[in-house]
Amino acid sequence: MPAPIPYAHRLEIVERKEKGESLAQIAESLGYSYWGIRRIWRQYLKRGKAGLATRYKEGWQEPRTKREIYEEAMELKREHPGWGAGVIRAILQEHWPKEEVPKERTLQAWWRRGKIQRARQRKVKGNEERARKVHEVWQIDGVEVGKYSWTTVTDEKSGAVLGGRIFPLSAGGADSAAGDAEVLPGSNGRMGAS
Repeated sequence: MPAPIPYAHRLEIVERKEKGESLAQIAESLGYSYWGIRRIWRQYLKRGKAGLATRYKEGWQEPRTKREIYEEAMELKREHPGWGAGVIRAILQEHWPKEEVPKERTLQAWWRRGKIQRARQRKVKGNEERARKVHEVWQIDGVEVGKYSWTTVTDEKSGAVLGGRIFPLSAGGADSAAGDAEVLPGSNGRMGAS
């Protein structure tokens, strides 16, 4: 998506059009598309100078979630740089059950802006025999995080995450009942289904 046309250029477009220049000439001389210039001219005709105002906000926006959730997400990532957005989101949901917790992509964007997102490591070349079609090979990964075990199933060919679960580390022990595993948010309970 191209950047919005600055307000000063919008005023210039109107002034030049009112002096008799064509929209195509204005677009060519300013280096914008004809359709962008035409849209601005029509907004001006419809709403006057109010139609020329840009509707975007510049720079970093304050998060829409509670400040406490934002700060906890940042602190958890600083304390545990190896934890991914899915794990930290699950922990935030546990700590803030009545609040809307941001999605994984939002958390990752916060961490990039805060310069605490660790750069992805390059994949180690290993077995050259890889899956040739989707669902030919699934990869199951697990990691222990705090008192939980986080398991994901990924399709090797497409890289799509097919499902995942969070299990208490005490699962199967004397103090847990069968079926204690928590399903990932957005999943219906079966691995590989959402």
